This record gives sequence, structure tokens and C-alpha cells, in this order.
Amino acid sequence: MKLLSYISILILSLSSCQAPGIDEPKSIQFNFCEVLLDNPFPSVGDGINIKVTCGPEINDTVHLMWSGTFGDRIYPVYLINGSGDLQIKGQDLIHSGVVTYQLNYMGQSCCSGSLVIKAGKPMGILETYVGPKTIIAGGQEEGMMVAIPLDTFGNVADTYELDFGLSTADENINEIIQLKHLTASKRYLSGDKTGKWYLGASVDQSNSLEEHIYIKPSAPMDFKIKIVLSTPYADGRTVSVVSTTVIEDSSNNIITDGTIVNFFLMSNDKMVALYQAPTIGGIARLFFEHPDRPMELEIQGQIANIARSNLVKVIFEPFIQGITAKYIEDIKAIHVGPLKGSLNQFLPDGYRVAFHIQGDQYDVWKYGMLENGSYHLSLSDILYSPGAYRINIYVGDHFQLLNIQWK
Repeated sequence: MKLLSYISILILSLSSCQAPGIDEPKSIQFNFCEVLLDNPFPSVGDGINIKVTCGPEINDTVHLMWSGTFGDRIYPVYLINGSGDLQIKGQDLIHSGVVTYQLNYMGQSCCSGSLVIKAGKPMGILETYVGPKTIIAGGQEEGMMVAIPLDTFGNVADTYELDFGLSTADENINEIIQLKHLTASKRYLSGDKTGKWYLGASVDQSNSLEEHIYIKPSAPMDFKIKIVLSTPYADGRTVSVVSTTVIEDSSNNIITDGTIVNFFLMSNDKMVALYQAPTIGGIARLFFEHPDRPMELEIQGQIANIARSNLVKVIFEPFIQGITAKYIEDIKAIHVGPLKGSLNQFLPDGYRVAFHIQGDQYDVWKYGMLENGSYHLSLSDILYSPGAYRINIYVGDHFQLLNIQWK
């Protein structure tokens, strides 16, 4: 009982020590702050001085939340008697665009705002893009140049118009182009003439590098060919020339060097040869060997099923007067010649002679070259079995049959 009485007295004593009428601690009214910028319209690279003022009872650190195209940052501001200064250096303001900010303190926020950081003046090399690099003459295709003016920090510069220039062999054209959606662009329609365009752009102290667009000829038009014969004979050796006229497009531009012309050589409505030749200065030349037998040839040029030439006919006359061959049994050899040409001359050295030798279970071809109009073929190393053999001898379009008995 004495212990309980003592505890009761102690509790009453402690209760009597609390002073009556003491209030709870008051929260700071943070929303009465103000953020002042000394330069509300800065350009990239400019610094900003910011003054933050709140109630005089705040002696603490508040934070300025800063969000822009470069990302988010948090700047501490130290308040003394509710006032503090913050300097954002120019090196932190190198990206143009909209920046938003607000103050934060102890979980509370206020003073939200925004400002626009302007791009700087155009500096350095003006960025340009040109394409396509090659277009076709005739007013059917366009070339285009796009220019992007940049400031020192790589932002699209604070400008509204650029000077675009185009230089051709005939004229120089300058035009002011307005900036739209951060770029300036101009389309150029190809004219009738081929050549090379030079393009450039400038603004203030910023200039582009020189750009180029090449104007190539359009599709070739039909053309003509002619043949210059060295001789009219089918000798299988002489080279003659087929030449085109200057091939042009619909605007009278000479077609591009290296354009392939196909030359079709036909006889009796059948193609006997196909040759190709590139153009140089709009002209293609074909050098071809005469056939080795008389015939009438038709020659036509064609470019990729787009353009065709006229049809040229040429007749190759017989070159060899005839063929003389005999079998010399004593030496077991065949002697061909002497053979003569159209001018009663010996056939040139190197003219080919062909021998088709056939016998019982034997069939072989042998070849030789004329020398001084003649050729000598020894059969000792060719025939081994006795019997009858047929030997056809061919020189050009002539042939002679020899029947021999090999012993």
C-alpha cells in the first residue's frame, strides 16, 4: 500500500511540471517563394544569375529542379534569412530549346516556370545535303539541296533565311530560301543540257562546301551506221569497220561515253555473230574480220532495246580461185596448192587448211597453215592400218575430195 501511494504522488508531481498553454510547432509556408532570372531570354553559352527569395525564417538549402533538352539537373541554393543566389554558367547552357524549372524544399515544390534558350548565330561550315548526285536531262528529274545552319554548339542557328546558289555552264542563280522546320531546301528541275551543276549556300558568316549534281543524257534516239570495207572479199583475214553516227538523246545531247552498242550480223535471216562496242564521243566503232566464205551480211546496231540503227547490207565476194590438192604415193603425203586469190596472188601465209580423214573405224581432223600458197601433209604419222580412206580438204569455202588406198 505504501508503494502504490508513492507512485501516485510521483505521477501527480510530474503532471504539475507541464506549463499550461504551449502551442504545437508551426510548419514553414514554403509557397511564398520567388525565383527571379536576370536574363529571361538567354542564348546558348550565356550564363544566368538566379535570385531565390522565401520567408525570412528559412535558413536552409532549397533545390532548383532544372529540366531541358540536355537532361535534368538539380542545383542547390543556400538561403540565409530566406534569400540566396545561384549562377548557372554558360557551359551548362549549350543546347537550345525550352527549359522548365521549379523549387523543391522538404517535399514541397513551388515557383514553376520556363524559359527559352535561343540558338546562337550561324558559325563555321554550313551543313548541306545534295541528292541525287546524278539526274537525267530533259526536265524529267529533280535535284535537291538541303541546308542546316548550325551555331557553335551544333544547334540549328537562330536565322530565318539562307542564300542558295546554283551555277551552270550558262547561268548563275541565287535565291533566298526561308528556314522551315529547322531546314532550308530547294528543288532544281533538270534542263535540256547535260553538264555539271555547282551548288552552295550561305548565311551571315557561315558558308557551305561546294556540292555537285551531274546532268546525264536521257535515252538515246535512233541512229545510223555505215560500213567501210577494206576489200570486198571473203578472205577470213581482212578487218573492216562499222561506225555509227553521233548518237544523241531527244535534246541533242551526246550520249554518255561507254554506252554499249550491240552489232548484230545476220545472213539469210539468221544471226551469225554479235559484237559489242562502247561509245566515245557518241560514236561506236566495230572492227570485224571478213568471213572466210562468200556471203551477204546484214548489219544493224542496237542499244538495249531503246534505239536502233538502219540495216546495212554488204556482199563478200569469193576470195579463193579454187583448190588444188593431190596425193603423192611415193612419199605418202598430200600436197595442197599453190592456191591463188582473187587478184591472182598466192594466198597469204597463215591461211588455214583443214583435212577430214575417214576410214574403216577411223575419223580424224588435221589442220595446217599455208606457206607461199601451199601446204604439205605427211600421212606416215597419221595412218597405220592399210585400207581405203576418204580425205576432204577444206580451204575457205572450197573443198576437194581425195580417195586413197593406204598400203
